[in-house]
Amino acid sequence: MLAATLLVCAAPALAEPAPEMARGPALLLEWSGPGPELDCLGEDGLSRAVNDYIGRNAFESPAELVLHVNVERLPDRHFRAVLEVDDPSGRALGTRAITSSSELCSSLDERLILAVALLADAGPEAPEPPAPPSREQAPLMAGPGRDDVEDLPTVPAEPPPSAAPWAVAVEAALVVEGGLLPSARPGLSLGLRLQPSSWLIARAGALAFLPASKELAGASVRFSLFAGTAELCAGELRTWRFQTAICAGALYAGLGTRTQGVIAGHDRTRGQLAGLFGFHLAEPLSRRVALVADASGVFPDHPERFLLQVNSASRSLFQVSKPSVLASLGAAVSF
Repeated sequence: MLAATLLVCAAPALAEPAPEMARGPALLLEWSGPGPELDCLGEDGLSRAVNDYIGRNAFESPAELVLHVNVERLPDRHFRAVLEVDDPSGRALGTRAITSSSELCSSLDERLILAVALLADAGPEAPEPPAPPSREQAPLMAGPGRDDVEDLPTVPAEPPPSAAPWAVAVEAALVVEGGLLPSARPGLSLGLRLQPSSWLIARAGALAFLPASKELAGASVRFSLFAGTAELCAGELRTWRFQTAICAGALYAGLGTRTQGVIAGHDRTRGQLAGLFGFHLAEPLSRRVALVADASGVFPDHPERFLLQVNSASRSLFQVSKPSVLASLGAAVSF
């Protein structure tokens, strides 16, 4: 059958197109799933690549075969493309699945282009059997090179599992703040990352910053800052090959002061509660390690204000900004 021409779609790379390929059936391509926004070919990209490969337009009207390509992301963050071939009447001729070799959708490109090009240049189909199979009974395609190809027991592809396994990672990063201390200060953050699905991330972390000093009227005050954060991040947009998520959560900071002079309320640590809102970026470097970056706005509930007593008069020394800013760059290690 024509569907069997997809046997070699698991070849590791595209070879040079053969000059003597026979002209095959005209195709109608129907694409579903992510496209260029996740670095997938998409319908237009696949059509152009196949036409360039075989040197002619394979997608003409009227179509002799209908090719459905459905791309989905798996729980392990790899991609799977399911190819289904029908005749114009809707009779199923076969199906096959191709799984990406990495977490990038673009790793499907070569095998997809080769599979569709072979179908477009296949010879005429053998005489039809007297009792054609239904879609549910359509034969599966099988063949050599099965490292990245899996046969599906039914058509369409089997549904994804109802619940993906949780991914747990530790994050460490260099962080810079602006507005929580009298001057911008660098610091370190350490956190835990829980990912119950590909689009949802729960994060908790602890931050510590280098002290900042402030002087006024001969008095010196040293500020220290420690904070804890809790956030939920949602989204899986691809921007410049990064996974981009929008995050919202809360920050609780301890602002400590040590003075040479008198500060209203005496030397102590004051608590500061604030909301967090920003963006989280992640780029996988391997199956366990990812580069992570964050940029967040910090919105204090009641910005703390520090007063300095000079000759029985109170003078403003520092007030937490509303909003403040946090930015970080680091790595996440899964286990």
